[in-house]
Amino acid sequence: MAALRKYHMDIWSKALSIALFFVTMLLFMPLIYHFSMALQPTTKQAYDGQVTIQASDFSSRQTLALVGDWSFFWKQLLEPDQLQGSIKKSTFIKGRGGWQSSTYNQDYDAIGFATYHLDVALEKDANNLAIRIPKIESAYRLYIDTKFMASGGLVTDTEPAGTPGFNTAIVRIPDGLNTFL
Repeated sequence: MAALRKYHMDIWSKALSIALFFVTMLLFMPLIYHFSMALQPTTKQAYDGQVTIQASDFSSRQTLALVGDWSFFWKQLLEPDQLQGSIKKSTFIKGRGGWQSSTYNQDYDAIGFATYHLDVALEKDANNLAIRIPKIESAYRLYIDTKFMASGGLVTDTEPAGTPGFNTAIVRIPDGLNTFL
């Protein structure tokens, strides 16, 4: 009889532990979801390589992720002065996750080089704005208009010579701009 009672206590103990685990998970899931959403930046959708940023876009968050259609030039490293004549020849790619992250009409190799471009219009002149470049496994050169602003790694059109940067940066947008490329 004592062995049967011990067996029932073991089962109840395990059942209670499992129930307590699930109740705890149910209580903490909304909290985990809230913080995961709170850490996501607000997004601003670009269309056909252009985006307009308004002051109200920063009302809920201080950061803004520029997503959507960026002009994209596969296997081309274009300098800023070459872009204006080439925009009509560009394809569009989602500005988040890289050229292999979504389904596109093109089949882009994992290893390669390209130019991303976005025309940005501001509702009012830029004042105390910056671009945050996250840690990426790629080399890059960042221009605002025709001015070189930042780089990471060594950008080249040959695979053996290129070097990824893996560095983060915060690049201040010059004050007084209301549009930039």
